[in-house]
Amino acid sequence: MNRMTMTAAAAAVILAAACVGARAEAPRSQSSSGAAAPASAPPGPLTPLVEDILSAAGTRTGLCVVPNSGSGELAAEIVRRSRFFVQALEVDEAKLEVARRTLDATGVYGRRTGAQRGSLSRLPYPDYCANLIVCDLPALPQGAACWTELMRVLRPGGLAYVGQSAETAGRGEGFSAEALKAQLAAAGIASFDIVENRGVWARIRRARPDGMGDWSHGRWGTAGNNPCVDDKLVKAPFHTQWIAGPNSFTKFGLALASNGRVLLRHGGITHEGRYAPPPGPDLIQAFDAYNGALLWQWRLEEREGEGLVAVGDRIFAAAP
Repeated sequence: MNRMTMTAAAAAVILAAACVGARAEAPRSQSSSGAAAPASAPPGPLTPLVEDILSAAGTRTGLCVVPNSGSGELAAEIVRRSRFFVQALEVDEAKLEVARRTLDATGVYGRRTGAQRGSLSRLPYPDYCANLIVCDLPALPQGAACWTELMRVLRPGGLAYVGQSAETAGRGEGFSAEALKAQLAAAGIASFDIVENRGVWARIRRARPDGMGDWSHGRWGTAGNNPCVDDKLVKAPFHTQWIAGPNSFTKFGLALASNGRVLLRHGGITHEGRYAPPPGPDLIQAFDAYNGALLWQWRLEEREGEGLVAVGDRIFAAAP
């Protein structure tokens, strides 16, 4: 946890934004990736399990990784029931091709879902980027490497839902809750819940690390107008965690980082530095601080204040 990026100077609790004097701009018809929200799909055999997983996750937006995806049915059901971008991983080429066809049938392949070669032993992602990791294991992994890799990729506040469904256990080598507990303990994972419902599962929630800070006040960082915060984790060497729009400047100073989200307010300055307010109200956008997923955006009813202040789960317009 000592190698954090500049964008990850935020905490990791899911933010429920409350913005006085703002109105939503397409939050119900747009997903975090900009694709259309999932239509109501008829329930299938995996629907109860997926609803259990999504309820435990506490969010349906961001990045979901499904290692050992097999036929892709579990990943496809998550796509249907959420706004996640769902990435399926499979080592076996024949199974991977089946998974691609299954996910393509959702109608959003390439926009909100995809499949590639990969395994839990080496996830092809940067650190701290996944909101949800779901893995239906055919057998317990050998050694601690897979669990170490899982925790590397899971973002603070994110959930790993890993175990074995009843259907998978019936097709091969089943394992018990006690065996799963023992392996987690051997891997050094101390905080988890075991769920024996529709299989045997471990729910692992990554906690907010000690020493992680927020950037709540534009150019100053804190209410004391001191351009330093109490974050003790951000340090060199830095690297790019994600790249997302917009690519223009804003007259409202730096982005804010609060409770695992990056907040931007647009409406003011061109890329050439000349003040040119757009004809419409200002736009506020919230991105996941760890993977750049667009979580929501709001239009202010009026051009209020000179900037924003983010405190916990609330946003305020700062008066001039």
